[in-house]
Amino acid sequence: IVIPEGVVEIGYKVIKSSKKLETISIPNSIERIDDCAFGDIPFGDQSGDGELIKYNIEQGLKYLGNENNPYLILIGPVDPTIASNAAIHQKCEIIFKDAFKNCKDLAEVNAPSSIRIIGVNVFQSCSSLEKLTVSSENPVFHSNGNCIIETASKALIAGCKGSIIPADGSVTSIKESAFYGCKGLETIRIPDSITQIGRKTFQYCTDLKIVEIGNGLMLISAYSFDHCNNLMSVSFGTSVTSIETSAFNDCNPLLLVNYRGTKEQWSEIDIESPGNTLLSVERIQFIKTGD
Repeated sequence: IVIPEGVVEIGYKVIKSSKKLETISIPNSIERIDDCAFGDIPFGDQSGDGELIKYNIEQGLKYLGNENNPYLILIGPVDPTIASNAAIHQKCEIIFKDAFKNCKDLAEVNAPSSIRIIGVNVFQSCSSLEKLTVSSENPVFHSNGNCIIETASKALIAGCKGSIIPADGSVTSIKESAFYGCKGLETIRIPDSITQIGRKTFQYCTDLKIVEIGNGLMLISAYSFDHCNNLMSVSFGTSVTSIETSAFNDCNPLLLVNYRGTKEQWSEIDIESPGNTLLSVERIQFIKTGD
């Protein structure tokens, strides 16, 4: 398959697996790739039907691209047990979703200046990952506190167990799945500058124990802390107005919830069900009492 130059988006399952499919050429014009754009294509992995998709390999990482840039899209490592430092090619522009999923020995990643798109769940279950940096010459992203931040939107898009969310105003939101399945993350402090966190932001962060939410957060999206089953303490400020469904589903039943406000203020929060029974008013510890 050769996708012609000028195409800017590859949509949902546009490219599907086929016994005759051996190569895919991606144009430099691509601006967006759906998370499921490639369907069930086994990139370089032999499947039961004898399918084999060819890709370009450089320093243990596999890429898709074209004749001019064979390193356009980083698909992932040839072997998940890669070295502790992933050397992303300087011509790579897109890190595809799940690229480093389950790379348990990966400790450090530096995104080069060429990176312009980063997919979801890129570092899921990378239990050793504690350092994330971006080249200072990258025009789209920058790093701070071992977080990758989209500069223009001030959105934190990826974190790791070594992340400290910056409180200098450079981050105003946390995107969907930014910390999804992050192993080793035990404490997170969400500063006052952040007004919303996306769906599944901390889902399956099974080592997470303490969450401190600042006084700017208004929206806690669905499944934000779902399956954080070791979460022991969470504190809220009075800025929170909406908590979507299953935000705190399947968390530790001994979860201590502190609210820096009154019972009356808590009752005004729109808390969706199901999945938020741990936030029932009788379980809340109110730090401030009413008149």
